Amino acid sequence: MRQLRDDTHLILDGEVRVYRRERSKRWQASFNIDGHTIRISTGKRDLNEAKEYARETFLEYKFRHKNDLPVVTKKFSDVAKLAIADMRKQLDAGLGRKVFADYIVCIERYLIPFFGAQFVTTIDYEKVQQFYEWRRAKMGDAPRHLLMTLTGKTGYRKSASLNAAVDIFEKQRLMNVNAKPTDYVFMPEYTNRTTATNTYRRIFNHFLQETGLKKDKDGKDRSPYSLRHYALQTRLVKSDGKVNIYWLAENAGTSVDQLERFYLKNLAPSAAKVRNIQSFGDG
Repeated sequence: MRQLRDDTHLILDGEVRVYRRERSKRWQASFNIDGHTIRISTGKRDLNEAKEYARETFLEYKFRHKNDLPVVTKKFSDVAKLAIADMRKQLDAGLGRKVFADYIVCIERYLIPFFGAQFVTTIDYEKVQQFYEWRRAKMGDAPRHLLMTLTGKTGYRKSASLNAAVDIFEKQRLMNVNAKPTDYVFMPEYTNRTTATNTYRRIFNHFLQETGLKKDKDGKDRSPYSLRHYALQTRLVKSDGKVNIYWLAENAGTSVDQLERFYLKNLAPSAAKVRNIQSFGDG
């Protein structure tokens, strides 16, 4: 039988080897799972504590293998760098999509700095939400928005979204990872946009019916177009009188006159407006 060194110990019927490297005070461990040699540092100086840590880790790996979970996990940065290399290879060969260049910038600028040291199997919903908060703080005062080119009654125009639309857009991209830059944002699987619009309208009406919001205060039916009225009125109210009404009208593809006639007349006075009305000046 092979003689073990004084700094090497076997546990669990020899399935796990606990050992200490030369000039190291902390114990290591190694074992085989599904043909993979797993080496870990227990981080322990005490041999009994190291054995217990190695035993628990081995059993955890056995559980993962039994339940068809990844045995060998990688850090996010390792996977991200492989993805970047593959996309660059496709771009260089003229086979990759143009959006790959944007993906690479996003991964290098935001994803790797935040998720890089984390194992991909530990990234959950909570950590994704933490990422959104971190990114907002990183971007500081720079206003996040989507710049849209729209067509309407007055022809083509540019319109800027609120920053909340950025997260919604990015979630749509994650839901449709194979989408092309020219695809529609919502329901891209419907090439017939009349069908897509009717499907969206049915879903919208279903929510209104379920929540008892189908009728407005005047007894009129609400429709998807009602969201435009709600958005403009909310922007006016939430700004506490600070939003530039001309810029808001221009961004929405309407006029100040239209805002005043159809959006402002039914609004309750804001706190800022009441304060202004009640003021007597500085004198």
